[in-house]
Amino acid sequence: MDTKDLQIEILTQTIGQLYKDLAEIKAALIIERNRTAKLAQEVEQFSGKNVDTEELMK
Repeated sequence: MDTKDLQIEILTQTIGQLYKDLAEIKAALIIERNRTAKLAQEVEQFSGKNVDTEELMK
């Protein structure tokens, strides 16, 4: 394996790890969005007022 092949292998592994990390971040964001929506729904039930979930997630 020459230097170029090694560099390609390292880049391939790095890109693969970045995609894995991105998928984990996306999953965490989805979970947080769902939690925020659930909390907003509970607040609306108890307060009788609408909650802007988009504003909460900023």
